[in-house]
Amino acid sequence: MGFEFPDRDEAWGKVQEELEEFRETVTADEGPERQHEELGDLLFALVNYARYAGLNPENALRDGVDSFTDRFQHVERRLAGRGVSINEADLAEMRRLWADTNEVDTNGAEARKSTDA
Repeated sequence: MGFEFPDRDEAWGKVQEELEEFRETVTADEGPERQHEELGDLLFALVNYARYAGLNPENALRDGVDSFTDRFQHVERRLAGRGVSINEADLAEMRRLWADTNEVDTNGAEARKSTDA
């Protein structure tokens, strides 16, 4: 219908604007309803930008969640191998193990550089 940004740079500008508005509502503790509204605006702006970039935002989000899950499970397995539960581990240790995962391939196999076997 023609009601869209003329190019991806303007679409990205909208993402940045909405990100700042969302951050401001959180920083000012404007309440969950207002924060929810601004989060929705931010997500909508990101989806719109993804269209300009030729990406499918739903698939990207799904893949991102899958990647996070695989990496977190790696952290859990590494801790369990040391006899430490996720509840017992400190944040620094979990972050080190998280960084150690590097990537998880599309089959879910761990592809990481481990200094801690």
